[in-house]
Amino acid sequence: KKPIQRSHRGGEWLTEQVHNFLGKQSITVHPRYAVNRKRTRDGTLASDLAAFPKTHPSYVQRCRLEAVQGLKEAVCGLPLVRFSNQDLAAHLPVPGMPSTYELPDGTPINLSPELFRVPE
Repeated sequence: KKPIQRSHRGGEWLTEQVHNFLGKQSITVHPRYAVNRKRTRDGTLASDLAAFPKTHPSYVQRCRLEAVQGLKEAVCGLPLVRFSNQDLAAHLPVPGMPSTYELPDGTPINLSPELFRVPE
């Protein structure tokens, strides 16, 4: 047997939990296909949302979860030792890791201790 086993279903469930966490934080996740990012003359990136009114809701939800999956893979993991919120906050931001994560539409997400706790 392999020492580590991966579960596609568990990964999707965890992605949904991260999406629900973002919803509680009033952060709307937009599907990648609906985001048009362009560089302006001054060099900054500007985002516009494109409307696709005839897109099936299940496809929209799947694409939203794919956008959240990058955040989940970058942040979520199970530590060997459970830290209290104070201890975890004292170690954030993690050296070598940015303190925010940017969604495909340009929305920044602060990497808080609560987000690190989602897998637990």
